[in-house]
Amino acid sequence: MIRKSLNKFNGYLLAAIFIAVYAIMTQIYTILAKEPFWLDEFFIIYNLKLRPLKFLTEELAYNQQFPRIYFYIIQLFSKVFNFSYISLRLIPFLIQCASILLLFHMLNRKIYSKSKVKLLLFLVIILSNKITVFYFTQVKQYSMEFFCALLAIYQLYIFKRMTLDNNISYLNSDKTKTAFIRYLLPVLLCIFALLLNYFSDLRFILADKNAKTYWNHLFVDYSSINLFLEKILNSAYRYFGMLFVTSAHKTSFLSLLFKSITLINIAIIFLGITKCCNIIMAGIKKHGFKNYISFYIKDSLLSLYFLLLMCLIWILYLTGMLPVGAYRLNYFALPMLAFFYIEGIYLVNQININVFRNLFKCTIPFCLIFFILFVFTTYYYDIKGRYTYDKRAYDNYGQAINEAYIKNAAIAVLEEAVLWHHKMIMQTHPNYNINKAIDIQVVPDRTKLMYSKENIILIDKYKYDFIPKGIQYLF
Repeated sequence: MIRKSLNKFNGYLLAAIFIAVYAIMTQIYTILAKEPFWLDEFFIIYNLKLRPLKFLTEELAYNQQFPRIYFYIIQLFSKVFNFSYISLRLIPFLIQCASILLLFHMLNRKIYSKSKVKLLLFLVIILSNKITVFYFTQVKQYSMEFFCALLAIYQLYIFKRMTLDNNISYLNSDKTKTAFIRYLLPVLLCIFALLLNYFSDLRFILADKNAKTYWNHLFVDYSSINLFLEKILNSAYRYFGMLFVTSAHKTSFLSLLFKSITLINIAIIFLGITKCCNIIMAGIKKHGFKNYISFYIKDSLLSLYFLLLMCLIWILYLTGMLPVGAYRLNYFALPMLAFFYIEGIYLVNQININVFRNLFKCTIPFCLIFFILFVFTTYYYDIKGRYTYDKRAYDNYGQAINEAYIKNAAIAVLEEAVLWHHKMIMQTHPNYNINKAIDIQVVPDRTKLMYSKENIILIDKYKYDFIPKGIQYLF
């Protein structure tokens, strides 16, 4: 019996380790395959390569928002390697890897130290999520925000160990050196971090009218009751349905199926929220508010933290400061939703023990199949096509840039071969050396004879031609 339990325990841990390693390896493949950058990444890389450091305290080009300190770190690092492809992808990738390690450590040692089934479920939910897979290596801030969200949870457990586990009431603490280190110092650091965040980032975000226009459909609207209800319900559906987002539904049937599953998952999350509220209220009723907060809160500290975080998020939404239906802007809340979801599953299991009994018997194979399926669909539908540019055309740009440096030539791009923001895409291409600028022009077609006074690399969509100076050619 003991051996059987030990094998089952190891099985859950091995499955969790496999999932973590698989998630990392798939992202290593995307880096080695050198998938093109997409949309906002081009804008960020443009700022990294072509804007001087003084702009770290000013607005970024192309209406971009990016944490300035994180921006500065990526800029300094990638500049050493002349903004190569791997150097641009490496820091977001390493931070997300650190997030996986930190998450695994917290789940195994702190959050679910006594339940490896919950550990496995939590890890599958996080690492198979579309936002995690899609933004794993992107030159964006979302992986850093997720890492900071995990650090906040980890800090909560440090606080628990230093105070509550030692039965030290933070309502009645003495004013000693120990109390200063445990209470006042973290508060001072928090105030410093908030001020730094405001002056380097938040003030730009609050003043960004373009962002508010772009996300207008997800901001609260008080102009009419119908519009208010419509937007808040849509935002709630997207926010609480963020756990299982997929693009693998092209037909109306699949779309209806996924929407039905999403509604079921949202109901489970609300059951988990109800369970956490009931546990805290029961504790306050039994021990009294002051005693519960002082001595008994440690058993439900994480539940209280997530409940307060959720309230704060919706307060920011109702005050018009945060669009909660924007998946990537709320990526930091993913651990909270996963926690509530798992609590909801176990609550349903308590109500009717037969509902999930058979599912729990095959937890490991179910989690592995579910994880690989979601990672594959996200990679196939999103990373490989929907949000990146034509890889052949993008690679052709890179080869043409290399040839332009070799032949000391300018670049002319046929209008029909122009990618979106062609000049910026070339300047942000890893092959483009910012210290050796190249003249880049767009030409309409090949119908006009011209006499070239310089070498030209003429770029078509999937090929390019070298035209020596002094040669007549069709333009």
